Amino acid sequence: MKKQLLVLFLLACSFTQAQITFEKGYFISNGSRTECYIRNIDWKDNPSEFEYKNALEETVTKTVNINTVEEFGIDDSSKYKRFKINIEKSGNDINNVSKSSTPKWKQETLFLKVLIEGEATLYSYTEGNLYKYFFETKSIPAEQLVRIKYINTDLIPGKGYSDDSVKENNQFRQQLFNGLKCDAISENDIKNTSYTKSSLLRIFKKYNSSTGSNTAISYGEKSDKDLLAVKITAGVDQTSLKLTDPNKYYNASNDITGKTTFKIGAELEYTLPFNKNTWSVFINPAYQKYEAEKNYTRDNGLGVILLHSLKVDYSFIELPIGIRHHIFLNKTSKIFINGAFVFNAFGGSATFNFDNGKTIFEGNSRNNFAFGAGYSFQNRYSIEFRVNTGREILGYQQWSSKYNSVGVLLGYRLF
Repeated sequence: MKKQLLVLFLLACSFTQAQITFEKGYFISNGSRTECYIRNIDWKDNPSEFEYKNALEETVTKTVNINTVEEFGIDDSSKYKRFKINIEKSGNDINNVSKSSTPKWKQETLFLKVLIEGEATLYSYTEGNLYKYFFETKSIPAEQLVRIKYINTDLIPGKGYSDDSVKENNQFRQQLFNGLKCDAISENDIKNTSYTKSSLLRIFKKYNSSTGSNTAISYGEKSDKDLLAVKITAGVDQTSLKLTDPNKYYNASNDITGKTTFKIGAELEYTLPFNKNTWSVFINPAYQKYEAEKNYTRDNGLGVILLHSLKVDYSFIELPIGIRHHIFLNKTSKIFINGAFVFNAFGGSATFNFDNGKTIFEGNSRNNFAFGAGYSFQNRYSIEFRVNTGREILGYQQWSSKYNSVGVLLGYRLF
């Protein structure tokens, strides 16, 4: 299994590289504009360099970096501009929250990503889990919009200690109020603006529209509606159950005959907005029921043949949560591979009935892993071959029962 996972991972990496293509773009260096083809990897973090070709048929690529490039862009999908600018890098994570509400500035040379460009321009900077926004207008040079989460260390009056609560310095709202003054934007509009890409874009679009900037350009804007998919799923599995009887009292250490079972569920998939939409995360709750019976005999060692019967009743709602890699064939079809950790969130009860009720074991199923590969077409239909690793559903003292399944899963995208 480890070798198979390694192969899948290497294949995913190689396919990712294959899908990242050179696209028509440009860059400006020393005031001179060069038309070229840039390797578009749909950067999550702001880049400091990039590869390009002068012509698509060229086999040798060139690399330029922030030291020599003032600006670069890829059609209307993305644009970056170089700034030597002050940046404050406090984070949102509790382990990286500032101890002060006052910005601690550090001057750096950065490529800032243009989100919207017009009378007022909004930029973003991303580094790991750090997200910062910058803006400029015709009268205000580029500067960071300041929002700082910090731990309050002020002493409580009469207590002699602080409550160490997390507070926010939302200076960015005052910056927007001063910089984006117009009749179309009210004080409440500013108060309701949050430090997020979507919220900031709304206020900048409103300002640019009100000032008659009809030429304002938004770059590579992806809405949550485009990134989120809701599907219904239905599948058929070939299942098997292996029961281990430690004392061999029932001589039950064998496989129960394989069964064909059906399942129905839903899937929520969110495409990660970078690397050309090749990665997504998903959750796929589904209901399934397994019932099996088996009659068998055993020799008790004294020449007596004993007859035993076993009945298993197992129903559950599984909850796979995983990551999926897409390999685009064209605009409407793709193949994909995925892996998931499968929780048995609801139910998951299994009943083992020996000899017509003489002995009953009841167990609760454990978690397991699932791996799959499939094909999606017309941006609506999908078919997947999925393998579930062995799942313990008994775990009663020394008894063990592993439930395995392989099957086909069909999906239909609702929206």
